[in-house]
Amino acid sequence: MLLQIVIAAVLCLSAQVHALSLPVGHTRTSPRALGFNLRGGRARAAAASEPLAVVVSVEIVPERVPEFLEAMQIDVSGSREEAGCLRFDLLKDADAPNKFVFYEVYADSAAAAVHKETSHYKAWADFKASGGVVNQATSKCTAIDFTS
Repeated sequence: MLLQIVIAAVLCLSAQVHALSLPVGHTRTSPRALGFNLRGGRARAAAASEPLAVVVSVEIVPERVPEFLEAMQIDVSGSREEAGCLRFDLLKDADAPNKFVFYEVYADSAAAAVHKETSHYKAWADFKASGGVVNQATSKCTAIDFTS
């Protein structure tokens, strides 16, 4: 009897977990219906069409902040003209004058890749390559509750 209860509980939990993994409105249970391709990974087309936010925190060599701001003026203004760039903000830490955050939102990962090939991005990349950045942390995020 105990074994039957355990089996019933496992089957019930399995069905609940499976139901939670289905995309809203989907009733089919094939791998494609669940968003998986035949190689076992998530379908790339769906992920590529999601907005991509990139948050970059940087600490700049203090005496190079003016040069950094010049490079970023080129990058920010050029980025805002890109068709796939939905937002590009440059923020300065309120307590540390040499710490900054870039908040960038792209229509999708392809638009973010295009951004890295532009001449205005090169202004930032050249500054970074010249040793003006003490440290950098980057986080790529997908949208949960997002407005452009």
